[in-house]
Amino acid sequence: MSRCLTSAELSGSKKTVLDNKDVALVKVRQYAGNFQHCSPDLKADKEVVLAAIRTDGTVLRFASDELRNDPEVVEIAFRTVEMQDETAWKHTGSEVKKNRELVLKVVARHGSTLCSVADELKDDPEVVLTALRKAPDALKFASDRLRNDKDTVLAAVKGKGLCLKFASDELRADKDVVLAAVQSRGLALEFADPKFKRDREVLLAAVKRHGHALQFADQAFKGDKAFLLAALTADDPAEADAEENAAKRRRLTNEPANQYRTLAASALEHASFPLRRDRDVVLAAVRLDGTSLKHADVELRRDREIVLAAVDTQGRALEYASQNLCDDLEVVKRAIAKEGSAIQYASEACRSNRDLIFLAMATQPFSARYACGDARLDFDIIWQAVRRTRVRTDLALDQWRFLIAEAEKAGCPHETVDIHDGHLVVNNPFAVAGQPGIIVTLNSITLDPENPDVVNFEGYLRRAR
Repeated sequence: MSRCLTSAELSGSKKTVLDNKDVALVKVRQYAGNFQHCSPDLKADKEVVLAAIRTDGTVLRFASDELRNDPEVVEIAFRTVEMQDETAWKHTGSEVKKNRELVLKVVARHGSTLCSVADELKDDPEVVLTALRKAPDALKFASDRLRNDKDTVLAAVKGKGLCLKFASDELRADKDVVLAAVQSRGLALEFADPKFKRDREVLLAAVKRHGHALQFADQAFKGDKAFLLAALTADDPAEADAEENAAKRRRLTNEPANQYRTLAASALEHASFPLRRDRDVVLAAVRLDGTSLKHADVELRRDREIVLAAVDTQGRALEYASQNLCDDLEVVKRAIAKEGSAIQYASEACRSNRDLIFLAMATQPFSARYACGDARLDFDIIWQAVRRTRVRTDLALDQWRFLIAEAEKAGCPHETVDIHDGHLVVNNPFAVAGQPGIIVTLNSITLDPENPDVVNFEGYLRRAR
């Protein structure tokens, strides 16, 4: 019959060796780390070990060798470990790592645990394929025989193209395998046999998937206009029409561009200098990714049609436009309609334009910080910036820091802003810089209890009489 535990026993130091089973059971259920302080006899006691690993499977490493080789104990420990943590498996006994049934369950959940299974199971096609479905990178732990097996390697590179680097030299020279790899990740071209860096079909598949793959291509293709245009445009008329319609939707709705087609535009960075000066090539690139404008020749950054195409895709492409186009009202309007913060790249005259600041704030309220001249001190702009009640916390704090900085520049009195437990509090009003007749009174900015990324303003802005 077990006795009642004393408070001293329950509150004893963790460093004290635990040799009482009842005390140990209570302590390991409270905190699994206490298991490491158990006596050798208790580390060999299955009941104590199970109580500990049900809380934290990683403490299995402190169990006796016998229990670290017990399939039931190992499976329970493994189930309690976080999905991306295979620590418990690393500390299992050598015998359990030969248990095929258990290993199949383990690699099905953590493919990377293939690294520590028995060598004979690293040469087992079913075990390895099961691991690859969860973690394609596990190919590097497979046996040499399976890394030279086409079906096994195809399963890996289709999941993650860069796994091509773990394949045998023979399979890195196999066109089916290489095509599958670059279609998954264009940059896998780096690990292909050199002959494929001159293969138009493989190169086209790679560059369409990721434009940076062009850096691994033969030099001749970097100056091939027809090849680069093929990589930057759709394969057939139907796809081309779909892309054009998608581009129109993006201009109207701010819908993001297709991630993978956008990546193709990065090829411009690795193209030859004559192609960076080629209007057709640059236009095709900026229609996919506006920021690829930065790799275009200086003359083409002055081309209004090209710059408009770029900002229609990504407003921040305005950063790479020529100075005269950063002062062009239509160009700036289309850029900030896409991304309000693009106003920061406009000319000073545009950033002083009240209407343009309001247009920028319509999509990104914090864009008011980029105003200059009279617009920076405009009552309505500041009011609109302040009264927005659902702004990301960091942006809200930045907006108030901007207001306070303006007050300091003009020598206007204000109280220091204090932040306490996620609350930004200004207890006293201060005059907005340059307009002492405008008073901002902010009682508090509090975090939304249902969404920590959202804040609510409580206060008011008024004209002093």
